[in-house]
Formats: sequence, C-alpha cells, structure tokens
Amino acid sequence: MGCNHTLNVALEAFLRRLILTSHRHEAIIDAVNSIKDQLPDNLTLLFPFTYGWGTQEYVQSIKDKCASLGIKAVFVEEYLNMEDLYTLRMATDMFVHVQTTDAGASCVMQYILCHKKIVHGSWMKYVDLERFNPLFYYPVNNLEELGSVILEAYRSAGIDIPEGVIHAIMDRGWN
Repeated sequence: MGCNHTLNVALEAFLRRLILTSHRHEAIIDAVNSIKDQLPDNLTLLFPFTYGWGTQEYVQSIKDKCASLGIKAVFVEEYLNMEDLYTLRMATDMFVHVQTTDAGASCVMQYILCHKKIVHGSWMKYVDLERFNPLFYYPVNNLEELGSVILEAYRSAGIDIPEGVIHAIMDRGWN
C-alpha cells in the first residue's frame, strides 16, 4: 500500500508539473514583457488557475515573475460557475492559447463565441473549424514570435468570425 500511495503522489505531482508547464505561462509573460512598452499602461494579465492544477508554489512563481517585471496580473484560483466563467470570458480582450497540447479546448470555443481576439498556437489544429475562411485566430508558429503576434492582434480591429464556425461550435455546446 505504501508503495502504491507514493507512486500515486509522485505521478500526480508529475502530471501537475507537466500540465502547468504545457500552459507556457512564463513564455506568455516573457512575450508580453518584450512588448509592454507598446501596450496600454492598464494592461492586466489574467491567469485562471481554477481547477486545482496550480500548486501554490507554481502560482506564486508566476505571481513573482509578473511582479518582478512590473506586469499587472490577476490570479483567479477559485472554481468558477458558468455565469462567472462567462463574465470572465466577456471581460477579457484577448486570449493567448499556446499550450503544447489541447486542441479542441472548450475555452477556445468560448472565446470564439464571445468574439474575442485569440492568439493560438498553429500546432493545435481545429480541423472542423479551420475549413471556414478566414481563420478565427491569430496564428503563432513558435514562442519566439509570440510577442509580435500578440502585438499584431492588439493593434488589429479583430477578426470577423465566420458564421460556419459559430454554428459548428453552437452545435457542440458551450463546454
């Protein structure tokens, strides 16, 4: 029993580290830091750590990084019901999604339905949605270009979401 428990705890810790590093929060902070002089002074990054994957140490390291770079940030650590989740999506101007995996993420679909700007890693394919033109996001091909793509999205008027994309998502549901 002790061995299995130790293995389970170690596996859970490994999975948490893997999932958190796959979100690439530090890369997003670095990208924003590289262009922050070209962004509004009231820029605030929002980090939703709402489903228990953010260890206190990890969340604190992200808080510390933002503070050390003078980047304003808000950290949401409690569970959000659907109404609060909708409010969070609507209050956001831009969503940066550069995880290593997670194509088909419901959060991307939610931001699309809220007509928000999305910077999205081109390595995550949405085959059923990308068949509609134009693309519904600002593609980033690698983390080195993340800052310039965020700046492009910020400066743009936004992307008109093709009706086919909206209907395809609505057929699936909000989450």
